[in-house]
This record gives sequence, structure tokens and C-alpha cells, in this order.
Amino acid sequence: MVLSALRADTENGKIVFAYASAEAVKAGTMLAVLNFSYDAAYLDTSLTVRTLERGTALNLHEETTYPVQHESGDAHDYQITKSVAPTCTEDGYDVYTCTKCGDSYQETRKALGHAWSEWSIDEPATCTETGKQSRSCSRCGETETQTIPVDPNACPSKRFDDLDTTQWYHEGTDFVLRTGLMRGTGEKTFAPNDNLTRGQLVTVLYRMAGSPSAASAAPFTDVEPNAYYADAVAWAYAEGIVMGVSATEFCPDQDITPEQLVTLIARYAAAQGIEVTADRGKLADYADADTVSVYAREALAWAVENGLVNGMEGKTLQPGGTATRAQIAAILLRLCKAFLH
Repeated sequence: MVLSALRADTENGKIVFAYASAEAVKAGTMLAVLNFSYDAAYLDTSLTVRTLERGTALNLHEETTYPVQHESGDAHDYQITKSVAPTCTEDGYDVYTCTKCGDSYQETRKALGHAWSEWSIDEPATCTETGKQSRSCSRCGETETQTIPVDPNACPSKRFDDLDTTQWYHEGTDFVLRTGLMRGTGEKTFAPNDNLTRGQLVTVLYRMAGSPSAASAAPFTDVEPNAYYADAVAWAYAEGIVMGVSATEFCPDQDITPEQLVTLIARYAAAQGIEVTADRGKLADYADADTVSVYAREALAWAVENGLVNGMEGKTLQPGGTATRAQIAAILLRLCKAFLH
């Protein structure tokens, strides 16, 4: 009686062939012929033969290991016939094909993963608003953005003893101080309630424009060549932003009025390519609308329509009054948010 069996021991990486005979087997007798094929390139392996004798107990009588090697003439000759490179997010692969028989197999090439740059701050966080940072992959160019949390310490207004960070102007004073549009009147003072002069406003707009040079000085006799606002007035005159209170006077130290303020800002916006048009009827809701100078009506209507100014107490505009440093800081922030940011 002869029994045989073949099973795969996948856990241990083996193929087990068993042969049993109730009678003695003559030496040299061929018990079985085993043929194996590979899905990939040939590998050298080994064959272990165990001879068992059944008596009163199952005893290992003999164990012999025979190396199994393939001669080069019998082996496949695999060459890469197709190659797809992996990307940052997707696997690639190589296809190997035998030049002798056409057999083929595929090997996966794992995705590379992104090669991120360091984070770069696009918009710094402030004490009132979150910021934004980004990074990009040097391999595929993908960009990733991330929000920067509000930073309580990023508050330039805190440097000044006369600025209250709980007041309505806080975000505006932070903005003009951070951007360098306005500076303190002293090391620890900003003077938020001081009136803004015509020379100071033109200087602020000049800084906002990047402090460009002007071809020539303005024709105003009350603007000294060495005055801090001289370059700003020359630039503003050349751009049509200021025209003076007369042909020869600019009055740089005169407090600026709200209607003068919005007129200069509207002209600055127009010089930046912003369309400055509005329905003058927007002013009708204000009790003192009829006191607005003719030259300032469209500019003031534009400022009201776009939320740059919100009026004063009692639903008034007070066009001939004064404008404080805190007010201009808030208006400049609104201007940049609405049109220039």
C-alpha cells in the first residue's frame, strides 16, 4: 500500500510532499517527480528529505538537504519593459518581461511622499486676527496652507501708554503701527485724540504708496524744502491728490477736516486704479448733508457707501470739523481691507 500527499505550509514558507509505503522500498526507487514554477525570477532554494520508519514509535531516521540551483541557461532573462515613476501621492511600478519566454511580473515602487519646504508666513497673526502660513513640495509643487492662531503678544498698540486696547480704534492703531504708516508722537505716546494735520495725512498716504520720488517740488510757498512732509506734498501734488487751499498755499499745519480727509483718500484710491464713484444720495440720511462742500460730496458719498466712514453722533457727518489720529487709523484699515489688501 502506497500513500502520497502534497500540501503548502504557507506559514513557514514550505511545500511539503509526503510519501508512505507499507512495504520496504528498494534503494534507488523513484518515488515522485515534483515540478515547480515561479511567478517571478528564479531563486536558488533547497530540498530537505526526511526518511521515517514506523515501528512502535515514529522516529526520525535520516534527514538530508539537497541544494536546488538553476543553471543560467534555464533561468528567465527578465528586463524592464515598462516603468511608471512613483509620485508624491501615488505608487509607481516596473514591469519585468522575460526575453526568452515572454513571462512577466510587476514590482511596485512606493509613493515618495511630499518633500515639504519650511513653513513661510504669508500673513502674520495679530492680537485680533489669525494669520496664514504656507509651504510647498519641491517635487510636485503642491501647496499647503495653515492658519496661525491669534497671537496676544502681537499688539504694537501695547507699547503706548495712551492707547487703550479695549477701545474701538485698537485694530486700526495696530494696523498703522505695524505697517509703519503712522508712528507715535513720542516713545510712549500715540496721541489718538489729537487732531490730524494736512501735512501728516499726506505723509501717511505717501508712506502707503511706498514713498516714491517726485520729479519736482510742489509750488506751495508754505512748504519748506526740509520739512518732514516736503517729499510727500511734492508727490501728492504730482499725482493730483492735493491741490492746495490756493495756488501757492498748502497749509500743512492746519487741522484736516473730515471732508478734506475723505477727498484726499478718494483721490489716492483713484491714483491706485480704484473706481471712485458713488450715489450722492447716500448722504441724504445725514442731518448735515447740505453742509458738505461741493468738491467733497462724491468722495464723501463713496466713503460712506463703502463703510470707510460711519458718521458722527446724531447721524451727522460734521464735514467741516476735525479728524483725530485714531479716526484716520481706523479709516486707513477699512480702506486697505476693502480695496488694497
